[in-house]
Amino acid sequence: VAAAGPGIASAGVELDGSVIPALAGSLELLEQGHASSLAPSNASALALLDGPIQLKAPPSAAQLALLIDPQTCGPLLAALPAEQAPAALAAIRAAGFTEAAVIGRVLGSPSAATAADASFGAAETLDV
Repeated sequence: VAAAGPGIASAGVELDGSVIPALAGSLELLEQGHASSLAPSNASALALLDGPIQLKAPPSAAQLALLIDPQTCGPLLAALPAEQAPAALAAIRAAGFTEAAVIGRVLGSPSAATAADASFGAAETLDV
């Protein structure tokens, strides 16, 4: 989960765990220690939280477990320019997917070439 392009030296992802949809009762079950037998094999993905993927706020143990649960992780994820997110979200919700949410954003840091001009310190943002 790293990206580079014109004006971006590297990019990371910031997720807002508080808005990631969860099936009714799933967090409570995870808090009680219930989990899929396949979840431990997905646990290595949590190492990404120490690198290119950051959570906006410290997650609960249940939220972390939800991120790697093979029965609930892997829904449709789309990345688009931030200014297009509200219209896209409205269209998805109007189509019946009422739990759709903007769960994060892609953050880029300026490359050396960009740093030399007046854009120094700017960040490119994409809603996820």
